[in-house]
Amino acid sequence: MKNYKVQKKCKVQLYILMFFIAYSCYIFFRYRSQSLIDEMIPDYIYKFVNFSIIFFALFSIIIRNKVSKKYLILSMVLIAISVVVYIKTGQNSFLFIISLMLAAYNIPFSKIVIWSVVNNVFWFISTFICSICGLIPDNTYSHKDVLGNMVMAHSYGFNHYSSASFIVLYVSIMVVFLLRNNLKIKYLIVVYSVNIITALIFTTRMPLVLSTVFVLLVFLEEKFNFINFTSKKWMGMAIAVPILLSVLSLYYTKYYRPSNLIMYVINMATSKRLEMGQRVINTYNLKLFGQHIPMYGTYSRIYGANPNQEYFYLDNGYLYLFYEYGLVFSFIILFSLIVLFLYSNRSKDEVLYIWILILMLFGLLNSTFLNIEYNPCLLAVMSVLVRFRKDKNWRID
Repeated sequence: MKNYKVQKKCKVQLYILMFFIAYSCYIFFRYRSQSLIDEMIPDYIYKFVNFSIIFFALFSIIIRNKVSKKYLILSMVLIAISVVVYIKTGQNSFLFIISLMLAAYNIPFSKIVIWSVVNNVFWFISTFICSICGLIPDNTYSHKDVLGNMVMAHSYGFNHYSSASFIVLYVSIMVVFLLRNNLKIKYLIVVYSVNIITALIFTTRMPLVLSTVFVLLVFLEEKFNFINFTSKKWMGMAIAVPILLSVLSLYYTKYYRPSNLIMYVINMATSKRLEMGQRVINTYNLKLFGQHIPMYGTYSRIYGANPNQEYFYLDNGYLYLFYEYGLVFSFIILFSLIVLFLYSNRSKDEVLYIWILILMLFGLLNSTFLNIEYNPCLLAVMSVLVRFRKDKNWRID
């Protein structure tokens, strides 16, 4: 009997280990697309990493004890959908995200967040040092800084100068989340100071604005407790915000007119995001399982194989969901975010609520809610769906 218990314990620990290996591989995979570190590493290693994400994630699912038939059926359905999306779009990101969401079931979310922080800090520092030492390129871009002056921005090993600032922003949010039960104002000051320094180094504006909003909301909550979860309006917001922002994205983009002064100002203030979105709506149709939409961002246009290619990039996260990944995937992601919103409301987790709210609002300008390498919120969905429904006192960490 003792041997049986030991083996069972090892299995429980093994599925957690398999998940963290898969998640580490995914973060490494994502850093390849965000940095120039891939120039140091042979292509066959990346192919092995891609295979490892799926292998270890599925292995983590299979070796578990006492998982319900519903969980297994749901796993097979979601993986089947992700395979169809991969075939339609050629994008393996959805397959990775779904596999990791399923593998993260019943793993404490705080451990996942800690693992994300550790991996991101490691790869951030490694990329920065490799660039400083001249091992990988330091791309430069001419743009306006926080004060509106034209400056030469350095990417320090990343594809784009803004990439590093977003990593620092979301690592900061994760740190505040981990400290939320013993949060002090001095911690918020340190976090905000790090974001200011990062904005000055990388000459970025949007990540600094987001960090300002996040720190301000958390500060107000700590000082004045303005989020009152006993009021039904916060639960209503949890359901309405993702749906409302999706509808607004589609409406304002579809009916964008340069002659409308308000729309014109919004378009110019958001680097022509309405114009780019309208171009997608006029060119492509909505599909169930998505489609491949060729995009050429700043990095591709300046340092890519076709430097004369016209800039075209779909930044709006909701439009990106609907048109690139399709209606089925969009429903899964939006439903997952609503579930997390409702959980944070019912469990009275104010910092998690603010975190998801920031993700949702920023979805109008970017699709970072899909970047689970530094936004691992989606990895808590399966645990919330299964565990919290049965036990209202259960918590994700």
